[in-house]
This record gives sequence, structure tokens and C-alpha cells, in this order.
Amino acid sequence: MSEDKKKTQIKRDVGDKLKGFVLQRYKAVKYLFDKLESNPKSKLLVAVEYEGDVFLKDANGNMLLECKNYSPDSKFTINSKEIWNTLVYFIHYWAKLEFSETANFGFYATTNYTKERETDLLKELEISLPSVDSIAWKSSNIKTE
Repeated sequence: MSEDKKKTQIKRDVGDKLKGFVLQRYKAVKYLFDKLESNPKSKLLVAVEYEGDVFLKDANGNMLLECKNYSPDSKFTINSKEIWNTLVYFIHYWAKLEFSETANFGFYATTNYTKERETDLLKELEISLPSVDSIAWKSSNIKTE
């Protein structure tokens, strides 16, 4: 490409922050279409950046979905800061709903997962984590698209 063309070419890269907003809207619209396809008379409420990243309400209750758009090369574990921050937010929101049994929470990320570390906290709480193989099997059997 000539030097003149490089100077006049419009930069079309989407910033990381914008990618997150696009992901939130994609998940909200996908939820709407999926629900309406299964029941065209559904009464739904969907909002982006209202309560969490995506707030969904239907006859079954509330759903709070956090969408994280990170590099697909990065990996999360239950001990990742992003997961803990999200869990704290979910618990705070659930308390706001007075621990309603119809409150549902979801976490969607564009990353992968990795082997969990056995931390002192997990040992103290007597929590045993699933193996990476069992997580891989479960996630390969989840319909996402």
C-alpha cells in the first residue's frame, strides 16, 4: 500500500470497551429471540447496564448476566479476581432481592478455563473443585448459539 493511501485510510479498530458493550447487547438480543421463538406470547423485560451487564425478567423471575469480553487466550479459574468480583456483585444483588428463589445469575466470558489451584480458603471451606476434564465435557454439551 502506498504511503498516501496509508495516511487517508480510516482506522476501523473497535476498542476493547466497545467490544464489551457489543457483547452485552448481543447476549440481550439473543435472549429475546430465544425466548420469543420458544413462546411468542412471552412477556419479557431486557435491559443493558441496568442491574449488571444484562438484566432479564420473565415469568420465571429475574436473571442477572455478567458478560466479560477478555482475550480468548486468557484463562479463568474460580480464584480469578474477575470471578470473585462478579460473585460479590451477585450476592449483593441477591441480598437486595431479599434472597429471592427466583433470582438467577449467569456469567458469560469469551475466555477459556484452566486447572484450579487448591487454595487454603478452599481447603478451609472443604470445597472440592471439578477437574478440567469434567468442565470441558459440561461446557461442550451446553447449547450457546
